[in-house]
Amino acid sequence: PTSVAPGSLAVKGDTLFAAVGRRVYALDRATGNQRWRFPAGEQNPANFNRGAMVSGDVVVATTETRILYGLNATNGQKLWEYTIPNGLAGNPVLIGDLVVLPLSDNTLQGVRLTDGTEAWAKPIAVPNGIFGQISADDQFVYVPTQSFELFAFETIRGTARWRVQFAQLAPDVHPVISEDQIYVVSGDFVIGLARQNGGQRVRINVAEPIAFTPAVVGGTVTVVTREGKVKTFNRQGRALHPPVDL
Repeated sequence: PTSVAPGSLAVKGDTLFAAVGRRVYALDRATGNQRWRFPAGEQNPANFNRGAMVSGDVVVATTETRILYGLNATNGQKLWEYTIPNGLAGNPVLIGDLVVLPLSDNTLQGVRLTDGTEAWAKPIAVPNGIFGQISADDQFVYVPTQSFELFAFETIRGTARWRVQFAQLAPDVHPVISEDQIYVVSGDFVIGLARQNGGQRVRINVAEPIAFTPAVVGGTVTVVTREGKVKTFNRQGRALHPPVDL
């Protein structure tokens, strides 16, 4: 039972992790049988509201009262907890041995997965405000802004590596990372950028407003339009089949 919709699920090997209601669960992937739950006894006083993530042997999940928990992925024991200084502006992301939190004061805070301590002397300020959802790979955190920009921040130094200006971005913009490119929806277009420097690699004209974040698998980019059509393109922007009308 919960009054908060569960967030994303996380998988490690044959174990599925879910933060639902006032507990985090580890489930056997094949059977759904429960391996552990946190807390094991009395339930948490607040709902988990941002899903679960796993990196190495640590599962992380946040509550609606701004508590970030780090749990042992094998047995569910609490390793640490961190009080988030401000509300979250979006979902946290994992990068290396850090969980990066987008905060409502338009800053990014890095927390170490090993012990729950802050990774930087001060949070990274995001010029012009965080917009939509952030993404991360093994080097950068990609942050859309309210001025229709995309910043790539280095987490080691906490500095901006590059920025790209767009004509428009939707409020639910969420950069998609695939191989050496990062894809962003801008109006009726899907723009593919080089991860290292933000240079434009491809500009796909979908010719209709796009409803969701694109799905990028291998060499294909698939979108669903607001008119209920599925369109699939290769990495060079060529349509691979006629639109599928849903």
